Amino acid sequence: MSLQKNQYNNTTTTWTWESSHILTCSTAPTDTETNANLQFLSDFQIGIMTDHKKEQKLMKWLIRLLPTLETASTTANENAGKAWDLCLQRVEDPLLVMPSLASNRIFPHANALKMFHCRSNHLHLLRLHNLTLPYVLLTTRNQANMSETVLKQWMHTHQLQFPVIIKPETRGEHDHIVVSSHKEWNAMLNDNGLFAKPRVVQNFIPHGNCIYKVSVMGKEDITVQLRHTILGQDVRVHSIVVEKPSKLPMTTASVLQRATARNVVETLAAQLVGLFEGIELFNFDVIVTSNDVNNDNSNNVVNNKKIWVVDVNLFPGYPFKDSDIRMIRWMKRKLENLN
Repeated sequence: MSLQKNQYNNTTTTWTWESSHILTCSTAPTDTETNANLQFLSDFQIGIMTDHKKEQKLMKWLIRLLPTLETASTTANENAGKAWDLCLQRVEDPLLVMPSLASNRIFPHANALKMFHCRSNHLHLLRLHNLTLPYVLLTTRNQANMSETVLKQWMHTHQLQFPVIIKPETRGEHDHIVVSSHKEWNAMLNDNGLFAKPRVVQNFIPHGNCIYKVSVMGKEDITVQLRHTILGQDVRVHSIVVEKPSKLPMTTASVLQRATARNVVETLAAQLVGLFEGIELFNFDVIVTSNDVNNDNSNNVVNNKKIWVVDVNLFPGYPFKDSDIRMIRWMKRKLENLN
């Protein structure tokens, strides 16, 4: 699917990068529509299967509008006998399914959840479609302990080059570290806790310290926020100890025009929904290369800039002020399609 620039009628949104840094690719429901959606949902039993921590984060903004919403334990045996009309899973263990609920009423389905059990699972899929940067999985510290010569050959084999970013393989962990040389690589190995769990090593490219945080509720409802990279929160440099998160200066080289940004995220969202076997509730992070690329006919090139998906999160906590009424609209749409 090409990401070529297209023209859009932007009369449905008042978004500009300069004001709120937020673009919504669909209009929010009106009060009248939301009331009608809530009336429709009142005839159904809807549940969310999640762990306690995520339950607190999710419920505080959603249950305000839908007080009949139920939650269930992430232990499948405790869910026996549930007869919900719609079940949303906010867990990453593919074995946790609702035994009494028709499989086409569980979102996402158990087979799709496997892609989000570990970071490398969905990175592998994204890499197959040239949507993310080269990466490799290291499961132990011994695997990472290499001489400079061996490391250089290993990186060449896996299409890696310094700087690289090292990410946790386990979902839900956020310690991202940038390493720029073999010297820093060795220093990193002295951190005994770093490779206590498997890590993903991926190329880190200049991207103007801009990151596009894209939230998806189906192909019809997409919100994107242009953010500074936050040193100490999004990423930390191995040689720098960050005591307090700080914004890195944003450059305009990686800031897309509104119509182009909208085309990019809508196209990517539709493509990811297809790749993720129908998963519709997720967010993903996009970066745009600072440097121009020439004579590159890849379908992820826009205005001579490479577009890369660098992370995906299943069923996230949506941070936008109208996320609750958008989620209500998504639930109604799903139940209409099921009946």
